Amino acid sequence: MNEHYNFAASISNYARTHRDNLALFVHTDTGQTAQRTYGELSDEAAILHQTFKNVGIQVGDRVLVLVNRGIDAYQIYLGLNHLGAVILPGSEMLRKGDILYRVRHAQVKAVIVAPQIADEVDQALAEDDSVIRILTSGRRKGFHDLQDLRALAAAQPLLEPADTRADEMAFLSYTSGTTGGPKGVVHVHGWPRAHIANAATYWFDVQEGE
Repeated sequence: MNEHYNFAASISNYARTHRDNLALFVHTDTGQTAQRTYGELSDEAAILHQTFKNVGIQVGDRVLVLVNRGIDAYQIYLGLNHLGAVILPGSEMLRKGDILYRVRHAQVKAVIVAPQIADEVDQALAEDDSVIRILTSGRRKGFHDLQDLRALAAAQPLLEPADTRADEMAFLSYTSGTTGGPKGVVHVHGWPRAHIANAATYWFDVQEGE
């Protein structure tokens, strides 16, 4: 097993020879659909890598993501993984106390947030200006607009994925905290490789092109 692994790098490598292959298809509960090819995922991950780097997020920094499930969230995760940051997946249902707990416990460097939960983030971080705040769309005092940042980054040369070690932390997921404070569960960069090898093959029996 290789000592180094990065899931976004694997997507980029696959996209070199399968650029137009469908990678994601999302059907929402409102009946809307969206899709991305491997080439689109790879390019966007590199652009978001530069986007996040431009605001000061670095390899190993912990980033709380409060975005609805779907293509946008997946692309943000992939961009952060491409950079080598640690992703804290979060629900848009979290309230200010939940957010503050995670920010303090994990020593979060940045928060990427959907507009509908921006009020909760503002209240949670009312006395902390050190955390970088990024709004997925629209402008708000104290927040960077992701779309503005992305437009600037898109004009810069595409970056290569971070050369992360397989045993370095990639995800820090928090439990619900039913019997106490939420617990942080660590997934390393090598976890997606093992998950794909087992889940895709033995659970879902997924074949290329399906």
